Amino acid sequence: MKATKAKMEIFNQADKRLALHRFAGAGSPLLALHGFTGSGLDFAALAEHFAGSLHCPDLPGHGASGTPGAGQGELSGIEQCSDTLLALMQASGMERPALLGYSMGGRTALTLALRHSGAVSALVLIGASPGLADASAREQRRALGRHLRRDRRAENDVGQLADRGIGKPRLQIILGNRNAARCYDGKACQPD
Repeated sequence: MKATKAKMEIFNQADKRLALHRFAGAGSPLLALHGFTGSGLDFAALAEHFAGSLHCPDLPGHGASGTPGAGQGELSGIEQCSDTLLALMQASGMERPALLGYSMGGRTALTLALRHSGAVSALVLIGASPGLADASAREQRRALGRHLRRDRRAENDVGQLADRGIGKPRLQIILGNRNAARCYDGKACQPD
């Protein structure tokens, strides 16, 4: 099993600040995008089993990346986020990485692949969709997202959201990190 210590780098692009966690590896790059309330470190368990170079940014407003708003520009749109990630890929020297996206990160990966198809080599989506077709449903989802972001008590504190079944615990279960995950009823997960 290889070491899973990540090296974190901060990239400043105009008024945007993004944190990128890099896990050492030789071979093809994989850019892994986390879900809502997560961070790039959600993929640490994957790094133990991946031979290539693993690059895991904290998406805007998450982890060590800048928060949309005050001095960060308008980063909330998926299209804007995908363009920001393309600039991050270029600045960090990633050439045509495969994209892995979980939930919100999957939607972002899909958008990046559609907008900049020549910049990616492959696309893997987990629990992702292209979004809601109905304008009213989209606005309701945006309002819920704004409400949940306001409710966050501290950076990366997802206990309250996990109790509602929202956020990174699902990804931790998928990646096999059951000791770090909380089940949706708030109790520790039991192995299968």
